[in-house]
Parts: sequence; C-alpha cells; structure tokens
Amino acid sequence: MIYSIGHGNKKIEDFINLLHQYEVEILIDVRSIPFSRFHSQFRQANLKSSLEVAGISYLFLGDELGGRPKNPDLYVDGHVSYEAIKKTGLFKAGIEKVIDLTEQGIKVTLMCSESNPDDCHRKHLIADELTKNGIMVKHINKLGQLEKHLGHRSTLTLGF
Repeated sequence: MIYSIGHGNKKIEDFINLLHQYEVEILIDVRSIPFSRFHSQFRQANLKSSLEVAGISYLFLGDELGGRPKNPDLYVDGHVSYEAIKKTGLFKAGIEKVIDLTEQGIKVTLMCSESNPDDCHRKHLIADELTKNGIMVKHINKLGQLEKHLGHRSTLTLGF
C-alpha cells in the first residue's frame, strides 16, 4: 500500500505528525518543481532537512512522476497529456521505483502541493497507474483522513 499527501499550507510540524501517524518511512516528492513560493517549509532543501530530523527519508521523483513535464511533446493544446506521460520510459521507471519500494515493505507516501487529491496529478496520473499494477493507494486528505483510491477518478472516504 502507498499513501499520497498534499502539503498545502500546513505547518511543517503538523505535516510531519501526519506522516508519523501513518508510519511513513519515505516521502517521495512528485512535484515537477520542488519549490513552494509561499510556504518555505516545503522548499526541497527545507523539507528534506525537516524530514531527516523526523526520521523520514526523502526521495525526489519529480522528473519521473511530475505533473508538469519539461518535454513539450507531452502537451496537447497547452495542456499536459497524462496518457502521453504514461507512455514515456521516464514515467514507467518512476512507477517501477515506487512499486519496488512498496514490495520491499517500505511505507511510502507520494507528496505534491495540492491538499485535495481530486485536484492533483498524484491521484489522476500516478495513483491510477499504481492501482492498475495492483498497488492499493490511500490519499491523506486535507483533514488528515484516508480516502481509498478506487481507480480512474474515483475515491471513497474512509472514517479512520
């Protein structure tokens, strides 16, 4: 099983408490640009340092799994094409890294900036692909509750 979370405007302490609550061992940053203009605690170096102090590993896979790829061929009429991204070797390699960590029994969470998973590529691109590969994904929503990913654009809120 894999978790996903969006940092939104959370305090770093609250964010890390959520990760500890779900016993996350590795946070995988899937932002294409690991930077937050308004929330400096989530800039890559600051986040990595805070996680290290909290005993959580950090792995950047934004090049592989980010929602804003650098390759202009992955856009149609100015909009990113998730279907095109899924066909790239880079994306497939990123998915394999995530699956490999999970198969090793490591508790992983995918992190992006959007608090609401419905508004984020980590749900509509990454979680959909992981689910197709038999991996259960649970989104930690902005209230800290879990939403089980059921597949393409579908979730169920769980009360625990």
